[in-house]
Amino acid sequence: MGSSEDTLKRFAEHFQTQLSTVIRLSNGVREYNRFFEIPGEFSDLSGQQKRVLEVLQAIGNCKLDHLIFDDVPGAELLSSEEWDSFFSSLLSRQSSSLEITLRCTLHSTVYTHVGAFVAKSSTLEELWFDFPGDVRSSVRTTMIPLSNAAVRALSEGLVHTKCLRKLNVFNREGEMADVLTSAFTGDVRNTSVEFLRLSGSLERLGIALPALLTSNNQNLKEIRLFLKWEEVTQGVVDEFRMVAESFRTRESSVVDASRNVFLHFTCNSKAKFTEDDGRRALSCLDSWADASELVPMLKTNLKLNFTGSGRGEHGNVKQGDVKGWFSHAVNRYTHLNGLQIMLWWSSDAVMDMDNFLLLCQGIQSNESVESLDIMYHGSQTSVDGKCWTHLFHCLRHKRHLKMLPFGDTNAGDETFRSLMDLTSQHLLEKC
Repeated sequence: MGSSEDTLKRFAEHFQTQLSTVIRLSNGVREYNRFFEIPGEFSDLSGQQKRVLEVLQAIGNCKLDHLIFDDVPGAELLSSEEWDSFFSSLLSRQSSSLEITLRCTLHSTVYTHVGAFVAKSSTLEELWFDFPGDVRSSVRTTMIPLSNAAVRALSEGLVHTKCLRKLNVFNREGEMADVLTSAFTGDVRNTSVEFLRLSGSLERLGIALPALLTSNNQNLKEIRLFLKWEEVTQGVVDEFRMVAESFRTRESSVVDASRNVFLHFTCNSKAKFTEDDGRRALSCLDSWADASELVPMLKTNLKLNFTGSGRGEHGNVKQGDVKGWFSHAVNRYTHLNGLQIMLWWSSDAVMDMDNFLLLCQGIQSNESVESLDIMYHGSQTSVDGKCWTHLFHCLRHKRHLKMLPFGDTNAGDETFRSLMDLTSQHLLEKC
């Protein structure tokens, strides 16, 4: 018994003496695990329930900056009243801005109380629904479905909060789409969130997204959608088509000019990637392009994270195929605002001139590109200096280009001179 009491005492003392506190409750935190692994302590569930309560009470008596709920052992053992008591303690102790991260392994009961906490808190400024998992995985052992009561509570919490400024939702299907749709597009909706970030599966958001973009929430300044090529399912393709169609048929599809909407589309060559993935990704871009024609404030950033050395780790696709798909996307999609290319190559993974020229052609045809970020790590001989010279020549008349980060390229003298010529030309045009 003494061992567990000593651990709890250390928890309490540490939490209460920190001026800036980040607390993570997780299976992966050794001290927290040790607290629940004392031999003979948990012959019945009441012993573990008591330990969970003691830890939560210690946390409830602290002032926090960031609280991370991960896979909390014994969370499902607590009653509704006990969770209510914990969140009530948090409410009474907060005096500065608070950030909370929630993961999908929490019991649905917890989310019901989180919703009430979000509605009542006067300090919660950022909330993360961080749901891990492969969107294409058929096994979701860590997923605990939200109950209807939890969906309602979270929606109402988001509707009634007055201080929440940033909302981040990662890798969740189904229930979180219902929460977002209700909270941001209902008759009574959220008016406090300024920054909304969505990533992972975007399925079931096709109807909600146009409403989000045209929402009368004057505070909503920025929406960012993060999507990986290898995670594009047919359902996501259908959602993007629905987005374009919704804008096409909407009587008033005017987006606030001060509201920025970004689609971040990442192509990772080390991921499992097939030709079907490439076709689905291009289909999404086509639909987004249609929507961009109707709503100019929609912005798009493409990212290629390319690792050379032959084949992807899954061995089912040649790296050149990935380069080709990405080059084709850049050349085909003419509404890009940002393009990031991260090249991690070994000396035997040479950037072929054909694909580089296709990339350059796409960049040249994109009049809206404001940021071009090239990060290169590898052998100096992996990229022919003529490639860089050709790229800089294509950029000479890019009037909208504002940012050109260009580092770690092992560029030779010829490449450096071409870069300086490009910089001089743009400086003269600005004068």
